Amino acid sequence: MEKEEEKLKRAEEMLGRINLADVDRDEDLIWALADLWNIEKHLNQAINNVVEKLNAGEDVEYNEKLLQLLQETMKMIREERAKHLPRIYYLKEFGLWCSVKHLVGAMMQFGEVGAKDIHMALEEKDEQRRKELLELAKKDFETSKTLHDILLMFKVFSKNTKPLTIKPIEEHKPK
Repeated sequence: MEKEEEKLKRAEEMLGRINLADVDRDEDLIWALADLWNIEKHLNQAINNVVEKLNAGEDVEYNEKLLQLLQETMKMIREERAKHLPRIYYLKEFGLWCSVKHLVGAMMQFGEVGAKDIHMALEEKDEQRRKELLELAKKDFETSKTLHDILLMFKVFSKNTKPLTIKPIEEHKPK
């Protein structure tokens, strides 16, 4: 019995888990990457707001410095995301690399939309509208979960599949 417990403990450690209730390291990394993707989107919105102020001639000196800071921050965040994506996904074929990046972002965003729907439902006085908002939140979280499952499917596929070998087209022609 003790050997089984040792094997289980070793398996958990290999997944990066501290204890059985913890998620594995790759799953934590997926959420960290989703947060980086979210930061990028928020920074992009902030950059757009500063550009609007610059175009309107508002506090030009301050806004030019702020724009420079935001752009440099955006660059750093993108570099960090790009540095860590390869730690999870080895599928660069067929554009899956870029799809993974967008899956992480969409997964995170649907979770945020669901949270906002719940917040709006809690504030809503009309019972019918409250139910509608809660139903929307449920759908948002289900979509986020589906996208998360797709990410994990890619992870399992990439770790359990030999690299693809592309044969020259001549080898596929009938003889």
